[in-house]
Amino acid sequence: MAEKEKLFFIATHGEEEPERACFPFMLANAAQAMDLEAVVALQSNGVFLAQRGYAEKIAFPASPR
Repeated sequence: MAEKEKLFFIATHGEEEPERACFPFMLANAAQAMDLEAVVALQSNGVFLAQRGYAEKIAFPASPR
């Protein structure tokens, strides 16, 4: 069986810049829709996205809720 192609994204922002906080996850979601393996690493303020409830209050301004 062939290995899936893997894409690696780095999230470095939190609620202070919602567009930049959401973008790596949007790209990873699109990659998975194309049957690629997606990995998101959290660095700097991006580590707060792993806290329970933190990411729920962040919304990409141009996206519908």
